[in-house]
Amino acid sequence: MKTIDRISFFLCIFLIIYSIWKTFDYTILEIQSIEIEKQFVPLTDFELIELAIIWQESKGNPNPKYSDGESEGILQITPIYVKEANRILGKSKYSLHDRRNPLKSHEMFLVVQNYHNPKKDVKKAVILHNKGKRYFDEVMDRYNCLKFHQEILTFKYK
Repeated sequence: MKTIDRISFFLCIFLIIYSIWKTFDYTILEIQSIEIEKQFVPLTDFELIELAIIWQESKGNPNPKYSDGESEGILQITPIYVKEANRILGKSKYSLHDRRNPLKSHEMFLVVQNYHNPKKDVKKAVILHNKGKRYFDEVMDRYNCLKFHQEILTFKYK
């Protein structure tokens, strides 16, 4: 076989393999995007407000740099908050150390909110967590951003 024929042959084989690989690669991407679309479930307003509070308190860091010394964890829970969660439950389920655990912080948040805010009112949830006016405004700004972003995603994946 001549050298030019060999080069042409290998070039054709390469192009065939490359086109099959690219087609396969795009098919995988399409399948993955379909799977993502099937998995998208919008969060409730109450879940969005909890995320906004978490962002305001700690940016999601369970050991934030800046703290008042009393508050700890992703929700910056105080000792009084822990006592209130335990009082509501009627037992000492949570310790001060549990504030550093994101799941336990979330549970305490839900215990207190479900007791004092059973209708899951977004504004009441923020005020229950921290009564400051500036705090309220900043959390509500974050909440509105999250809600808007979720509306875009909901529209995108319909």
